[in-house]
Amino acid sequence: RSSDLANNYPKGKHNPPDDIGSSFFPELGPYSSRDPSVIDAHMKQIRSASIGVVALSWYQPKMADENGEPTDDLVPTILDIAQRYKLKVTFHIEPYKDRNDRSIYSNIKYIIDTYGSHPAFYRYKTNTGRIVPMFYIYDSYITHPDTWANLLTASGSQSIRNTPYDGIFLALLVEEKHTTDIQRSGFDGMYTYFATNGFSYGSSHQNWPVLKAFCDRNNLIFIPSVGPGYIDTSIRPWNSQNTRNRVRSEEH
Repeated sequence: RSSDLANNYPKGKHNPPDDIGSSFFPELGPYSSRDPSVIDAHMKQIRSASIGVVALSWYQPKMADENGEPTDDLVPTILDIAQRYKLKVTFHIEPYKDRNDRSIYSNIKYIIDTYGSHPAFYRYKTNTGRIVPMFYIYDSYITHPDTWANLLTASGSQSIRNTPYDGIFLALLVEEKHTTDIQRSGFDGMYTYFATNGFSYGSSHQNWPVLKAFCDRNNLIFIPSVGPGYIDTSIRPWNSQNTRNRVRSEEH
């Protein structure tokens, strides 16, 4: 486990601005992701890369992970700046304690009621012509498929299907066995998240044709994830086996 490996390394904190938890120093300098000028600069970079949709990591109001602060209050600013650059924003719902079918229904309702009318809120056109929101559900595999089916199948006890809050719901695929769990859960598709080839079954590109074929057979969306290299040894020194060189941006 990562926590066991971490015990073999020194503990401490970085001391910015000169000492930061990164193997590279940002061209913008050390920055706060809450700074509207930084958000603007990032959206401009995203648009210049011909990317059209930003997946925003999201926790419900007053909630955050153990390393951060609540960020839902930033969403209006992010949407406004995304609109400035003709970008759309979709929501990547993070795991939290006691996340289940009822709480996710509440999360989806809140997001759509609060942000769904914003012009930068992303909606996906399905192959049947429906235009609906899209949600990525991180670490979906930690919740039992039967619980997801309560929410994501038409006959589920908490079904969101055929309601004003219906949408496209994407599960995280890490292991091969997750394919059937995702189908059974009622998800509309899967994504692989990790951008290091070889890190997981889902992130290993040699498996993508099989995963795509499975999705095609079962009318699911397949979204493989790529990234321009990877290195996090400044904060996870034990993780060097997952470092991938950018090779002058030729390797993704």
